[in-house]
Amino acid sequence: MSHISSHRNYCDKLLCLLYTEFHKLEGPTLRFQVPSDVITKDVFDCVRCYLIPKLELESRYVSIRSQGFHFIGCPIYIKDTKKYKDNRNYLQFNLVFVCDETETDCDKYRRVVMKLARYLRDLELSESYLFDANKLANLPGLLEEVLAQLWSTAWCTIPISGSQIVINLFANPSVPDPPHVAEHAVPVILRGKERFIEECRELTVKRIYKDIDGVKHIAKIALETDSEIKLVLAAIRNLMYSNVVGIIDAFQFSNVYCAEVGIAELHSNPELHNDVIQYACRFRKQPPTFRQIRVLLSEMRHGVTMQHVLERQPEAAASVDLRLLVQHSVLHKYIRRVYMYPIYVPESPRELQHSIPFGVIKLKEDLRNNVLADCDGGSHSDALSCRHGLSFAQLMAIMDSEENVIVIWK
Repeated sequence: MSHISSHRNYCDKLLCLLYTEFHKLEGPTLRFQVPSDVITKDVFDCVRCYLIPKLELESRYVSIRSQGFHFIGCPIYIKDTKKYKDNRNYLQFNLVFVCDETETDCDKYRRVVMKLARYLRDLELSESYLFDANKLANLPGLLEEVLAQLWSTAWCTIPISGSQIVINLFANPSVPDPPHVAEHAVPVILRGKERFIEECRELTVKRIYKDIDGVKHIAKIALETDSEIKLVLAAIRNLMYSNVVGIIDAFQFSNVYCAEVGIAELHSNPELHNDVIQYACRFRKQPPTFRQIRVLLSEMRHGVTMQHVLERQPEAAASVDLRLLVQHSVLHKYIRRVYMYPIYVPESPRELQHSIPFGVIKLKEDLRNNVLADCDGGSHSDALSCRHGLSFAQLMAIMDSEENVIVIWK
């Protein structure tokens, strides 16, 4: 099909479209292919029995990887004992999308394939579009137009001549669900998205957006805005899905960070230097140099708290807002948090009932016991502090008072 543009802005690994039918003597056959030179007869013979499968897979999504290709289809079976009496009472067909086997995002074609299959079924039921040989001759041209528009814009709108049916398709890239959001997580509005969140009409977002300041964690935001925590968590997840909000940890000088792989790009790409300087500078009239930023980031490693970084590099930190530097670096995956996981290993089941040692800050014994019971290696210090309403200093006081608490940093 020479007039199909070879330029592909979207769906670049979508190679061709196949229209296959079941023939009563020959079995599954390839009726049309657009373009016509992608799938050879030998390749089709290897997969044809899977493209027109048993009746149990009718109207189901079918995905096959074979011979260096990824075949995606939705077989349709229409029964009519009079109309299709010469073909075992069924019209069995499948419109197949063929992708390169290296395509990693084939899910975006799932809805397109199934929707296009339903369009063809409706055309057949209303107009015998596939049974009538004269109308079927128009199918290759229709497939050419579908493929050309998907390559050009990732969507297509094609009215069917002589019919009220209009084919509307959109190959939307699949977006993974946002990760689980914990109550101790701190939401941050991403740069350039402030107007979006201000104009959002979702009721929970309208109530909480002024408190999303990169400092307060979700539990505190829910408390201060008198909002239900489940609604706040759901709202933050939706904002993450829309790429409006990012998630970091509550900044404390007791936090430990280490470098990620992405920091190499920061060092090697001069365009990123000014971005981090503008984000993390303390005084606009006297911004720091990138050398100062690099010195501070190089100090962040296992066993080194942010307090140690400040004490070791006071000159570099003088013009840098460490909280904003950490915030920017975590969001861009230059560094990551190293969490502290306390594990309590009592010598006997009754050990949790001991009284509070003298000198430890006054906490109720049941609170102390609850904290130690949660120190099972599954919760880090931020989660424990948020869950029990403790500051990091209070939590460490409990940890230091117990000889049978071990700490893992990871």
